[in-house]
Amino acid sequence: GWRYAAWVDLLMSLWRRGRRIETDDETDAGFERVPLQGARHRCKAERTPMRFPKTITPFKTNRPRRNRQAIKEFVFNALNEQRDGDVFCIQVGANDGELADPIFPMIRDFGWSALLIEPHPIYFNALCDLHQTRDTVTAVNVGISDTPGEMPLYFLRQASQQLFPQHVRGCASLDRGWMQRAVTRALDQTEQTDPDAHIDVVNVPLRRLDAVLSEQAVTRADLVVIDVEGHEASVLNSFDLSALNVSAALIECQRTPPDNAPHVVATLEKAGFVVFRVSIDLLALHPDRFRVPFSDVLMWIGHDPETVPELADVSD
Repeated sequence: GWRYAAWVDLLMSLWRRGRRIETDDETDAGFERVPLQGARHRCKAERTPMRFPKTITPFKTNRPRRNRQAIKEFVFNALNEQRDGDVFCIQVGANDGELADPIFPMIRDFGWSALLIEPHPIYFNALCDLHQTRDTVTAVNVGISDTPGEMPLYFLRQASQQLFPQHVRGCASLDRGWMQRAVTRALDQTEQTDPDAHIDVVNVPLRRLDAVLSEQAVTRADLVVIDVEGHEASVLNSFDLSALNVSAALIECQRTPPDNAPHVVATLEKAGFVVFRVSIDLLALHPDRFRVPFSDVLMWIGHDPETVPELADVSD
């Protein structure tokens, strides 16, 4: 689990710019505290507090796994409020659009617009069926990489779907070794031992993301979501993140080999983002485009800003 102090640091960084540091201790979350600066800090926001939906998951210090979902919901709802519901998202690795999908609730409940990219033909068909009545959602059946071409995509056999937990059912990777390790970890809890017996393969076309964006006339995006099971660095190398004026990015980037996290973090920081590890995700927030009043943070963690005493003058 994550230590309370690390969670507080993340919450504070949602309000103001923070600094990311490297750490080998996963439980410490890799945050460095930044001292409060300025003459006086008030709890009241400069604008109307965010209208929290009743369904948003509250932050709980004793529920670290659930807080991964809570943080995503908080960031997405803050972005939705900031853009008055006019949010456009690019998602690379959309799967069927529903299985453990972080942005589907925002598309369904708030009408977000989105470009959804999925290479697997079966998952892509399910994705199209899910959004067939939404004219603000465009789905593209292609794989994304820094070099155009064709590659084999490895995935869990349809006949094996019910033998594995949910997080494995949706896995598909251009890296055979990555898929084998994912299946092997799940098999450790069963009596079966051969991962290849559960893996199938299909060849998929690959394109650079900048080519797809140009074809779809996409010049800006509020949010970028990437879930490509080990191919994250190649996706980020295929387009200019800075040119899209992105406010936030969510990239699933596990520490299992190949460890793409250092390259992914360096790319995001070069584009001006502050990066945090939230469990298996990297959450990147642009401090010039994503700002949350501190009162909203207090409300999320269970404090009423109207009842919190004004902080003392710390200018001295």
